[in-house]
Amino acid sequence: MGGVPDKQSTTVTIDLADYVYLTWADDINRSGLFRNAVRRRMRDDGITPTHLQDRLTDALDAGVTKQALLDTNNQYELDRLLSDEPNE
Repeated sequence: MGGVPDKQSTTVTIDLADYVYLTWADDINRSGLFRNAVRRRMRDDGITPTHLQDRLTDALDAGVTKQALLDTNNQYELDRLLSDEPNE
């Protein structure tokens, strides 16, 4: 129960063909591939990574817990969470 770490690991399921290719191309940074895919999806959803990082930093500085941030489902819930937090 050490809380939510700053960086998280996750497991992804991939097709056999993808797995075989990744074993052949062992020079590929697999974490980088995942991060790039997430960034592309963020861009497609109209979310700027630096803006999101700034908002998360603001939230943490305002006393919002990491778990509360993880419990949000979208940027609008994050905005609402930040507007509901008392600024002390």
